[in-house]
Amino acid sequence: LHKHLHCTYRVRNIYFGKKCSHDENLLNIKLLQAPFLSQLRGSVDLAEAQVEYHLIADYGDWTRSGLAAPRDTPQKVYLCRFITGSNRDIIRQFSLKQRKYVGSTSLDSELSFLMANQAKIEHGSVCLDPFCGTGSLLIASTHFGALAYGGDIDLRVLRGNKYFQHGIKKCDARYERKHVLLHEEEIE
Repeated sequence: LHKHLHCTYRVRNIYFGKKCSHDENLLNIKLLQAPFLSQLRGSVDLAEAQVEYHLIADYGDWTRSGLAAPRDTPQKVYLCRFITGSNRDIIRQFSLKQRKYVGSTSLDSELSFLMANQAKIEHGSVCLDPFCGTGSLLIASTHFGALAYGGDIDLRVLRGNKYFQHGIKKCDARYERKHVLLHEEEIE
C-alpha cells in the first residue's frame, strides 16, 4: 500500500446478490473514508486513475436461503486493489458471427484467444497451424503481433466458395490453383 499512497485513485463498488442504488454506493465509499481513504495522498481521478480499488460486497444467495428479499447488510466485504482485467471486446470483435465464411469446425474466438494467450504469443512470435481450417487461431495470433502461417487439407476453406468472394485465391492472383502432387506414384 505504501507505494500507492501518492497515486491517483478511484473506488469501484461491486455487489453480489443485491442491486444497490447510487446513494448506497456513495454511502459505502464514505464508510471507507476514515479507515482507508484518509491515508491516501493522491487525488481522485475517475477517468484515468493510476490505482483502482474494488469494494466487493457479497450479500449471498438470498433466493436459496428462503429469504423474501436481499439482506440489508452483506455477509462478507472485501477491499482489493485491482491488478488487471480482461479485454472481452476483442472476443466480440473477432466473433464467428462477424466472419464472412465459417466452416463446420471453426474454432470459437474465445477459445482461440485463450490458446494464443497460453502459448504466450507476442509481437515477433511465429505461429504455425498445420490444420488451420478457417484460421481462428491464426487470427488471434496476428492480433497479438505474431507472424502466422497455416495450412489445411481442405483447400476450399483457403480459397473461399462461390457465395463469398474471399480466400487466398480471390485476394491474390499469384495463388492460382496448383496441383499438390507433382507426380503420382502407384502404391502397391
